[in-house]
Amino acid sequence: MTSKLAHTVRNVLHVDDDPNMLQLVSKYLSKDFNVQSIVDPTQAIDHLVSSGCRLVILDIQMGEYNGLDLLRTIKRLDGGILVVMLTGLVSIESVLVSMRDGAEACLFKPLNDPKELIETMEECATKVLRWHRSVNELLSRRATENSRMRQSVSTIPAWPTGEAHVMPGSSNLIH
Repeated sequence: MTSKLAHTVRNVLHVDDDPNMLQLVSKYLSKDFNVQSIVDPTQAIDHLVSSGCRLVILDIQMGEYNGLDLLRTIKRLDGGILVVMLTGLVSIESVLVSMRDGAEACLFKPLNDPKELIETMEECATKVLRWHRSVNELLSRRATENSRMRQSVSTIPAWPTGEAHVMPGSSNLIH
């Protein structure tokens, strides 16, 4: 695993319409993560595409914008992006819908103690790294397999050129 990958996994996109919450989360996570904060949820997808962030924190209620809709859009874009919901909407429905739609966790405001958020983000970063290791292992195995196949094919003698070759007994098959 490269240090570049480990660093990239530490990039977090936080989308919330409350600038104070953006600042607080950034403060809590800044020791271990590079937090990129966006107050306008309509910019989130463009930012994800351009930045390559693998971790996202979303509010559910952002004025006219619904964070659950944004969660579904992110998951359709790339199911490997891990999303943590951070909301003041404390209800069993918000938790169940978040989980059903692919969120890794649903945490609630106010964040009086950052421990749960930090632990959740660490778990998400570990999960992303684990997936990357699996994909890299798969690619490595396929490259090895392809190399072996190329070597096997290169040892097969080529047909001599200039003559038509008929397999014995095949002339009876042509009518």
